[in-house]
Amino acid sequence: MASRALIDSVYDHFEEHADTKATISQEEILGSGLIANEDFGTLLEVVNALLGDCRFKVVERLTPGGGKTNDYRVRSPEAARIYRSLNGEQRAVYGYIDESGQDGIWNKYLKQSSGLHEAVFNNIIKHLVAQKLIKDIKSVEHPTRKIYIKVGVEQSERSKGGAWYTDGVLDEALLAYVTHWLTQYIRNSSMYMSSDALKQLGGKQAEKPPREPKKGRKKGTVADERQIEDAKALRAAEIIYDGGLMPMPAGYQEYPDLQELTEELLKAGLVKDVVVEAKDLKEVLDNMVLDDVIETVRLSNGGEGYKTARQSLRPITRGPFNILTEAPCGRCPVFDFCEEGGPVGPSNCQYFQEWLKM
Repeated sequence: MASRALIDSVYDHFEEHADTKATISQEEILGSGLIANEDFGTLLEVVNALLGDCRFKVVERLTPGGGKTNDYRVRSPEAARIYRSLNGEQRAVYGYIDESGQDGIWNKYLKQSSGLHEAVFNNIIKHLVAQKLIKDIKSVEHPTRKIYIKVGVEQSERSKGGAWYTDGVLDEALLAYVTHWLTQYIRNSSMYMSSDALKQLGGKQAEKPPREPKKGRKKGTVADERQIEDAKALRAAEIIYDGGLMPMPAGYQEYPDLQELTEELLKAGLVKDVVVEAKDLKEVLDNMVLDDVIETVRLSNGGEGYKTARQSLRPITRGPFNILTEAPCGRCPVFDFCEEGGPVGPSNCQYFQEWLKM
């Protein structure tokens, strides 16, 4: 009979693999040098003791000859304690949920896999939820399904829907606001206004009038036009195309890429309460490309930049300027989402503050 000391020493030796997908074969256990003379009978006693303590779990593996053999996974002491606290049927249901990982497991599939009567199954689920061992989650991929996941496991981004979803519901206000910001930033970075066009607008020119950019250079960009003091002619982050705003010439290479857009969005502080990564912004940009709002351009460094699509360069008819016609709310693209406490509101709207100063 294998001693408790030997059983514990084998567990301690392989504990570094606890709660991972790594498996341990019988050959590895014998090769550890812990079992005298690599005795197979002692090996079985040790393994069976660790399985009974719920510190090991059996995992079937196919052999090169097409047969099957048993390998083992190691559970942490805390995970083993949880399994020991459950009876056989509870342990089986919890095991399926545990194995499902970050995606969780559908209630219907879980019931079928357990093979339990519906009343028994429902009681087990209630018990596991009451013990705070499992919880149900909402999945964007399967919104009508009831899915269970182990408590303490972070739900996968695929099932959550990413940064643009909150509790499985698409945050349309945030998405519209970010899309509007991207549209303006990319337009401002991919177009310029000639000196003649600025004069036609009737506004004051900057101390150094913007010049048309030379090929591949970034002179006369929208950033320069923002120096114009007359807010009635050009707004800080919103330039109206009226025939004077022109695309950058062929060969221009300083269009914003995904990294720049991500960094500038975070710097602007528009998504303070949401973790937005480059991959999340890429989804929005891809949709904007499909909607012909922007288009991709190959950069000289082999990367991909973004510029305003030619389809979106539509003239906007403007009448005479006065305080009422310049009120930003009437033509705000996110008017429906404007409210205090939201991603955009009167107190943090830069256009509204500029209008009040006019």
